[in-house]
Amino acid sequence: MLPMTATSPDRLTPDRVFFRSLLITTLIRAVLAALVPLTGDEAYFVLWGEFPDLGYYDHTPMAGWWLAAMLLVGKSAWLMRLPALLTTIVVALLIWRVVRERDADKAGWIGALYLWSPHNVVNFFTTTDTPVLLFGVIAGLFTYRAVRADRAFDYLLAGVFIGLAFLAKYFAVLLGVGMAVLLLGFAGRPRWGGLMLILLGAAPSIAVNVYWNYQHGWPNILFNLYNRTRDAGFSLANPLVFVAISVLPLGPVAWQVLKPQAEGRLSWREAWRGWRADGTLAFVLCFAVPMALLLLVSLQKTVGAHWVLGFFPFFFIALAGLFSTDALRRMLRPMVLFGGSLCTVGAVAVLLPVELMRGHKSYDSVVLGTHMEDVLAALEPYRAEYVLTTPSYTKSAMLSFYGGRYVPVLGPGSYHGRQDDFLTDWRAFDGKKLMVLCDTPARVAASRAWFDRSEVHTVDVRGAAFSIVLGDGFQFGTYRDTVLEPRVARYHRMPAWLARWSKPSPFLERYGLPADAAAAVDRE
Repeated sequence: MLPMTATSPDRLTPDRVFFRSLLITTLIRAVLAALVPLTGDEAYFVLWGEFPDLGYYDHTPMAGWWLAAMLLVGKSAWLMRLPALLTTIVVALLIWRVVRERDADKAGWIGALYLWSPHNVVNFFTTTDTPVLLFGVIAGLFTYRAVRADRAFDYLLAGVFIGLAFLAKYFAVLLGVGMAVLLLGFAGRPRWGGLMLILLGAAPSIAVNVYWNYQHGWPNILFNLYNRTRDAGFSLANPLVFVAISVLPLGPVAWQVLKPQAEGRLSWREAWRGWRADGTLAFVLCFAVPMALLLLVSLQKTVGAHWVLGFFPFFFIALAGLFSTDALRRMLRPMVLFGGSLCTVGAVAVLLPVELMRGHKSYDSVVLGTHMEDVLAALEPYRAEYVLTTPSYTKSAMLSFYGGRYVPVLGPGSYHGRQDDFLTDWRAFDGKKLMVLCDTPARVAASRAWFDRSEVHTVDVRGAAFSIVLGDGFQFGTYRDTVLEPRVARYHRMPAWLARWSKPSPFLERYGLPADAAAAVDRE
């Protein structure tokens, strides 16, 4: 039980509270990481680790590099999540350390608040956001040091780490904008030299990404600017959702920040003067600028809840200049109850029998995610003769992780997860026997059209019925005409301005599709 009220100075030092919180939340997250089944996205990222490269279809490569290192140790869901478990420990220690340089009492309470916030207690999944969280926070800390001491080496290191964050996710650019706003508008004088040093430090990471995209037909650009924005459109609902996913996880802290008359909170004018005086305005802007930009993005596109994870550590550091020590201490008990309740609900949901969801339209996906061993056992009688495939990148990634063999994605798939376009050469399967694990009658019918002969079997796993198309004589020519060529038009064509600065995509070259087909983006 965490001490929350002052009775014994021995037990109630803020540092003791922080380190006890660090131990308890780490144990909770470690247990949840072991209990919660691997998600489809996580399994997909593990595939990156199994095929390490300088880039991947839809993201920059850092998460794949981390998982490649973990795969050298072993392959289990818990081990794949170890980077996320360790990253949040390091980030919490960095928050505590930087606040402690200015106020030793506030540091423990702020560090504990961060540890018990839902952003942290449920952050055990392996995602592309994990490296952004670590490298982004370190970049922000070096920016803070650079502004205070105006040391060239600190600027350079800030650039190196923002570059590493960029190699994890393009959203790191938003943090870079926050750093630029600080240096050019709120650092006493414009720090153009410092900004140039930051760009110099980030240049190697940017060069890696540009080189890989040039060699592969700019898939990251096509994915982020075209393929995933087809459904974008002005909406007033999306900003409201964004505000909700940004504010609600902060629970009692958000209430005290927004409350008109919060006890122990400085006026915004006083807080602003303090932030500017001690340099911690760097953290305010590293949080506020990216969040403001994401709010603008939300006017056109839904913003994912995980997009904001890398910026919230700066929010907690900034709290030291907004609240008194007593106010921070009073927030901790409600935050523990808030974060702890979320963990309890999650653990109970995981431990409930999966059969309770029988009848739900996604029950087969639930069974696939929670009882993969049973699904693989049901497929085993066919795997010696047939190559297992699925029409879904999620299902293929999950089956690859638990089955020990790569499972290609047969069919058009979605704009997400198209790394299989680079991994699989369908020419090699011409005339072969393939098994397709399908989840809808439409996919069953589509799959049968690509074979000389086919039959459909149904297997039952814990009440979920899975359809299996057993196809003999895969018709590569038909598949090329009906699937590959139309998918190029949708996912691999480049606008004319980009095609001038690129080598043809390996996907186009492999199947003999003309390079000039990449002259315009199909907006179907």
